[in-house]
Amino acid sequence: MNRRNYLALMGAAAGAVVTGSQLEILAQEQRPADAGAPTTSTVADRSRRMQWWHAAKFGMFIHWGVYSVYGRHEWVMEMEGIPATEYEKAAKLFTPKPDAARD
Repeated sequence: MNRRNYLALMGAAAGAVVTGSQLEILAQEQRPADAGAPTTSTVADRSRRMQWWHAAKFGMFIHWGVYSVYGRHEWVMEMEGIPATEYEKAAKLFTPKPDAARD
Protein backbone atom coordinates (compact mmCIF):
# COMPACT_ATOMS: atom_id res chain seq x y z
CA MET A 1 0.00 0.00 0.00
CA ASN A 2 1.47 3.36 -0.95
CA ARG A 3 1.31 6.53 1.15
CA ARG A 4 -1.55 8.07 -0.85
CA ASN A 5 -3.79 5.02 -0.39
CA TYR A 6 -2.87 4.77 3.28
CA LEU A 7 -3.79 8.42 3.91
CA ALA A 8 -7.05 8.02 1.99
CA LEU A 9 -7.91 4.95 4.07
CA MET A 10 -7.09 6.75 7.34
CA GLY A 11 -9.19 9.76 6.29
CA ALA A 12 -12.13 7.53 5.42
CA ALA A 13 -11.81 5.69 8.73
CA ALA A 14 -11.70 8.95 10.69
CA GLY A 15 -14.76 10.23 8.83
CA ALA A 16 -16.63 7.03 9.57
CA VAL A 17 -15.97 7.43 13.29
CA VAL A 18 -17.51 10.90 13.52
CA THR A 19 -21.29 10.87 13.48
CA GLY A 20 -23.56 13.73 12.46
CA SER A 21 -24.42 14.63 16.06
CA GLN A 22 -20.76 14.81 16.97
CA LEU A 23 -20.11 17.15 14.05
CA GLU A 24 -22.89 19.47 15.20
CA ILE A 25 -21.43 19.60 18.71
CA LEU A 26 -17.97 20.37 17.32
CA ALA A 27 -19.35 23.14 15.11
CA GLN A 28 -20.93 24.87 18.11
CA GLU A 29 -17.78 24.88 20.25
CA GLN A 30 -16.06 28.23 20.72
CA ARG A 31 -12.46 27.12 20.44
CA PRO A 32 -9.72 27.89 17.93
CA ALA A 33 -10.35 26.14 14.62
CA ASP A 34 -6.77 24.87 14.62
CA ALA A 35 -4.89 24.99 17.92
CA GLY A 36 -1.59 24.78 16.05
CA ALA A 37 -2.26 27.78 13.82
CA PRO A 38 -1.51 31.37 14.87
CA THR A 39 -5.12 32.52 14.69
CA THR A 40 -7.91 33.84 16.86
CA SER A 41 -10.55 32.29 14.60
CA THR A 42 -13.16 30.15 16.30
CA VAL A 43 -15.08 27.24 14.84
CA ALA A 44 -18.18 29.49 14.66
CA ASP A 45 -16.22 32.21 12.85
CA ARG A 46 -14.83 29.70 10.38
CA SER A 47 -18.35 28.36 9.79
CA ARG A 48 -19.58 31.90 9.09
CA ARG A 49 -16.75 32.56 6.65
CA MET A 50 -17.24 29.20 4.90
CA GLN A 51 -20.95 29.95 4.52
CA TRP A 52 -20.03 33.21 2.76
CA TRP A 53 -17.45 31.42 0.61
CA HIS A 54 -19.98 28.83 -0.55
CA ALA A 55 -22.59 31.54 -1.26
CA ALA A 56 -20.06 33.62 -3.24
CA LYS A 57 -19.30 30.56 -5.40
CA PHE A 58 -15.72 31.63 -5.84
CA GLY A 59 -12.57 30.66 -4.08
CA MET A 60 -8.97 29.84 -4.52
CA PHE A 61 -6.70 27.65 -2.45
CA ILE A 62 -3.03 28.34 -3.04
CA HIS A 63 -0.80 25.60 -1.77
CA TRP A 64 2.84 25.01 -2.47
CA GLY A 65 5.92 23.50 -0.95
CA VAL A 66 9.31 22.10 -1.83
CA TYR A 67 7.76 20.18 -4.74
CA SER A 68 7.05 23.51 -6.49
CA VAL A 69 10.79 23.82 -7.11
CA TYR A 70 10.31 20.94 -9.54
CA GLY A 71 7.30 22.68 -11.09
CA ARG A 72 5.08 19.67 -10.71
CA HIS A 73 2.57 18.08 -8.34
CA GLU A 74 2.98 17.67 -4.58
CA TRP A 75 3.51 13.91 -4.89
CA VAL A 76 6.54 14.41 -7.14
CA MET A 77 8.97 12.79 -4.70
CA GLU A 78 6.98 9.57 -4.38
CA MET A 79 5.55 9.33 -7.89
CA GLU A 80 8.84 10.05 -9.66
CA GLY A 81 11.03 8.19 -7.18
CA ILE A 82 13.17 11.17 -6.18
CA PRO A 83 15.57 10.10 -3.40
CA ALA A 84 15.32 11.98 -0.10
CA THR A 85 18.89 13.25 -0.44
CA GLU A 86 18.05 14.90 -3.77
CA TYR A 87 14.76 16.28 -2.41
CA GLU A 88 16.65 17.83 0.53
CA LYS A 89 18.74 19.81 -1.96
CA ALA A 90 15.52 21.19 -3.47
CA ALA A 91 14.41 22.31 0.01
CA LYS A 92 17.31 24.77 0.07
CA LEU A 93 16.00 26.29 -3.16
CA PHE A 94 12.46 26.73 -1.81
CA THR A 95 12.51 30.24 -0.35
CA PRO A 96 9.08 31.86 -0.66
CA LYS A 97 8.70 35.35 0.69
CA PRO A 98 6.29 35.83 3.62
CA ASP A 99 2.62 36.22 2.63
CA ALA A 100 3.40 35.52 -1.03
CA ALA A 101 -0.09 34.08 -1.49
CA ARG A 102 -1.65 37.39 -0.44
CA ASP A 103 0.38 39.24 -3.08
